[in-house]
Amino acid sequence: MKFTNERIIRASREAVWQAFDNTENLKTWQPTLQTFEHQSGQPGQPGAVSKLVYDENGRTVILIETITERNMPDSFSGTYDNSTVFNAITNRFEALDDNRTRWVVENEYRFKGLFRLMAPFVKGSIQKRSDEDMDRFVAMVEQSAA
Repeated sequence: MKFTNERIIRASREAVWQAFDNTENLKTWQPTLQTFEHQSGQPGQPGAVSKLVYDENGRTVILIETITERNMPDSFSGTYDNSTVFNAITNRFEALDDNRTRWVVENEYRFKGLFRLMAPFVKGSIQKRSDEDMDRFVAMVEQSAA
């Protein structure tokens, strides 16, 4: 399952990148995130591995993040993996002018085992969750830039 989301952020690309690159901000725009723990590699760089723990309505979901690309301030890519799903995400940041940035997020989900049967039924909720996370990120950045 693949989909792309896009937002225009009223802030410079540099401000957007700084906010995106700061792991302290994650809980602001991903409110179900409980912990972010660096595991190995140089933090924030390709090859770095981190453990993300989410509380999804009382259910603990653990994802292992592996950074695959970091091209500051243009793009950031990573994979997010657990026993039920593999997700590859590419974030691209394009300066439209000094105070506007286009943020494009490309998602690819590959479900594992029996969860593959669920893919058609959860696509809408996954896209909605991605939209909500992006909206929270945009609000956070625009409030900081104001």
